[in-house]
Amino acid sequence: LFRRSVRLAASRAELEHQASHDALTGLANRNFFAIRLASTLANAAADQRHCILFVDLDRFKMVNDTFGHPVGDRLIMMAAARMRDLLPKSLIARVGGDEFNILLSDADAHNVDEIARNIVAAVRAPFEIDTVQIAIGASVGAAVTTGPCDPVELTRKADIALYHAKAAGRNTHAIFGSHMDELLSDRRALEAD
Repeated sequence: LFRRSVRLAASRAELEHQASHDALTGLANRNFFAIRLASTLANAAADQRHCILFVDLDRFKMVNDTFGHPVGDRLIMMAAARMRDLLPKSLIARVGGDEFNILLSDADAHNVDEIARNIVAAVRAPFEIDTVQIAIGASVGAAVTTGPCDPVELTRKADIALYHAKAAGRNTHAIFGSHMDELLSDRRALEAD
């Protein structure tokens, strides 16, 4: 009975891990990230800073098309490992094929520019897979908040910043500023006209 309960507890823990983590990288998945983000932002102190980073791998589709999906999967795992090495205390999630979200806590949220630059540099360094050097890049969008915040709004801002980083030529980063919202509003008005 004791051995059965131990096996049952281990199975339950494994199932919970699988439900909240990405099978390929071992990082958090989209759902787990959203839950933790909402909880963290709802319970933030008035002077506590948080930042969310959206990271998108540049030229990843080309790698899949050229070398195949198994090499693409290994590249995703290696890119995830580099981000984990850079930010061991931060919550990192794989939220899509080549998309990652990172939640920076108070201490790291003050160094957003440096952290974003480090992520771009880490992913830009060539990956060696089966003696082949593969070079990709990363675009990073960041949004910073102080105190409690709506996670949907912070996520929207990080997404807009990522769009600006990609529009700037990729392999770079952008931190959300109010001017980005104005540009988006102007574009919407232009499209409506």
